[in-house]
Amino acid sequence: TALMMVAEQRDISLEAAYDAATQYVPARRPGDPSEVASVISFLLSQGASYLTGAIIPIDGGASAVDVAALLYENDH
Repeated sequence: TALMMVAEQRDISLEAAYDAATQYVPARRPGDPSEVASVISFLLSQGASYLTGAIIPIDGGASAVDVAALLYENDH
């Protein structure tokens, strides 16, 4: 995976590579499984009955920026 490549290139642990990648996420933290579950719960509810064909990223804003490019851009 991309994180494994970053860890190898920087000679750091996979956990450190994960920390480096998530620092660029606009939410400034990794997501929690319960946050994904909340969106899924909404999609299964009547509140989403008129919602069709939508793509709903649950990524803390990462899709708004090219996190992978930033990770390599700041590579030392």
